Amino acid sequence: MSGRRALQTTALALALARFDADLLKGISYGPVPCLEEGQICIHQDDFMAPAAKPLWGSRFRGDLDVMRHLGANHVRLYGNNPVNSHRTFLDQVSVLGMHAIIGMSDY
Repeated sequence: MSGRRALQTTALALALARFDADLLKGISYGPVPCLEEGQICIHQDDFMAPAAKPLWGSRFRGDLDVMRHLGANHVRLYGNNPVNSHRTFLDQVSVLGMHAIIGMSDY
């Protein structure tokens, strides 16, 4: 392979790698309903809240870890109660190299 052809091939590979890195691969997250006895139930739809940490926290069920392992780089949530702190959830998303797409709620 000529030097010019090798350079073109390398440039194309880098461009494709960058495209893949920038591609949004998201999962919509709403772990409901809780139908079985003994399940973790959150009585609101704000799954970023501290009460929901047993669902997404790495030391618990680890839903965010599973999403990341599946290749997701974004998580989409719908409920957003302004009374709740979302810092721990957003920190965990960041640690995993992911982003959150947060909806507006009618609280």
